[in-house]
Amino acid sequence: MRFRNQIALTMLIQGVGALAMLAATLMIGLSLGPAQQGKFSLVRAELQFIGALCLFGLPQAIFYFSESNRLERKKVYLLVGGVAIITLIVAFFYSLLTYGEEISYAMIFALAVSISNIYGVLRGAVLAHSSTRYFNLVSAAPQIIVLFFIITIIPYINEFQDWQIAFIFLSSAAISAVFTFIVVNRRVNFPVFGMSVEVNEIVKYGAGAWLTAVLLGTSSFFWLKYIENSLGITAVGIFTMGLIAINFILTPLNLGLPLLFKRWTNNISNKDSLKSTLISGVAVFIAVATILLLTNFMPKLPFLVAYSSLEQFKWIFGMTAVAEVMLRLSGVAGNAMGLPVIHTLAEATRALSLAVFFLWVDQITLLLIIKGWMFGAIMAVAASIFCMLFIRSKKSLI
Repeated sequence: MRFRNQIALTMLIQGVGALAMLAATLMIGLSLGPAQQGKFSLVRAELQFIGALCLFGLPQAIFYFSESNRLERKKVYLLVGGVAIITLIVAFFYSLLTYGEEISYAMIFALAVSISNIYGVLRGAVLAHSSTRYFNLVSAAPQIIVLFFIITIIPYINEFQDWQIAFIFLSSAAISAVFTFIVVNRRVNFPVFGMSVEVNEIVKYGAGAWLTAVLLGTSSFFWLKYIENSLGITAVGIFTMGLIAINFILTPLNLGLPLLFKRWTNNISNKDSLKSTLISGVAVFIAVATILLLTNFMPKLPFLVAYSSLEQFKWIFGMTAVAEVMLRLSGVAGNAMGLPVIHTLAEATRALSLAVFFLWVDQITLLLIIKGWMFGAIMAVAASIFCMLFIRSKKSLI
């Protein structure tokens, strides 16, 4: 299938998944209010943070070594089992240490994170060896299942308990993991012969992607906790709804990133990656500016009154969206060139910028919080572009 057709198919199938998660979050916010939507987003961010901590960059490593026919099926299953056990132990004790002796919640939390990581590792194998159609179905499944559970549970509750949110993600991960395992077992053809890669080499390769994911997960989760502690859970809901709007704008890019990584692997130069990053930034800036200007002529929807304060922040979130596009494209290009350090340094710069902002600001307001997140994204892009220019100048001297 041509790359253009692959992108179109991805937009169609995974677009349904992205809309499902958007619909689920909006349904919570409109039915239960920003505070409950903020709680939902906070628990989700915490699950993703611990998951990233224990995933060790394996999805990217499995894809890389599978592409070179150096990874057989039994080793993939060995990695799945190892990640599942490590994640289960880490998540269980993290929950106990954080929330006290709530063993039942700790078990639900740990299982949700562990099974999500099983799904994540298997999904990397599907990308490497299966058709675009199956990869898209596997990727869209968790969001669609979450929406199903939200639709089912919302009419019967007035507010979420943490265990209910964790259980929704546990159920979604479990169903998605079973579906993905079936795809891997029946549709993915691993090499029978060839030089096998050692587990330590796989973990070593995934270290860059792991550190990047941990830095991003840490920044996101602790920034939400910072908002909750400073301004309350309702502010978390308003802030995360703004981030959801960003991700909605970025949906086409987010859906195409895995396919771009597959297409660009060992097939893109530093010059091309820098060019793609800058052009995409300009294009998204024009698109975002157009969308935000058009919103001035749209009628105000009464059911969105709880999020009316987002109107004054829309340009800040818009510029954040532009920065995120440039950051994600440069990260994919760097990984494809075998230089994951570009994205790692960028996310480290984001985390450092947010830490400086945290130490510098005395009077906390939601406006400052949103500006701080934009500042972190812009600094991360600057670090990424600097790395590309530095690498390019070094190569020109050789």
